[in-house]
Amino acid sequence: MNILIVNGSAKRGGECEKLIDIFNEGTGASVISVFFENISPCVDCGCCEKTGECVIKDDMTKYYSALRDADLIVLASPIYFSSLTGIMMNFLSRLQVFYLNGDIIKNEKKALLLLTGGGSTKKLDIAERQAKIALTAVKGRLIETIAFTETDKMSVADSEEVREKIRSFKEKYL
Repeated sequence: MNILIVNGSAKRGGECEKLIDIFNEGTGASVISVFFENISPCVDCGCCEKTGECVIKDDMTKYYSALRDADLIVLASPIYFSSLTGIMMNFLSRLQVFYLNGDIIKNEKKALLLLTGGGSTKKLDIAERQAKIALTAVKGRLIETIAFTETDKMSVADSEEVREKIRSFKEKYL
């Protein structure tokens, strides 16, 4: 199975990356850390609808084939103001090229959403809706969300509950 993980966190070694590491054990998945890439947001110029390609030439261009080839797309993000991070939204906005050229993606993809947060971050519905809407562009279907919203109290690496949810997901879908 070809797995692509998109990391929307700005923190190396942070809780989101720890959650990715737990998921990635034994998968051999490719990881894109979008915060450390030069990815501009979509400007809705409409050129991709005419040409089939995005006119913005930045680091996003090297990920289009990975998105096309992935069987499972994992979006991982901390929750900021109940939403995915801004840089993750930049990345997701650039899926417009797939949306406007529906025949580029041949097969439906599964998708997993990994979320981290702390403090009063308990509502995940906005982030889930953002992911679901964007994933439709690549024929992605969000099949599960695994969230750890206690980062102010403990590390995700110490959560046996999260490890069990990930184990269960992998047994079911990988």
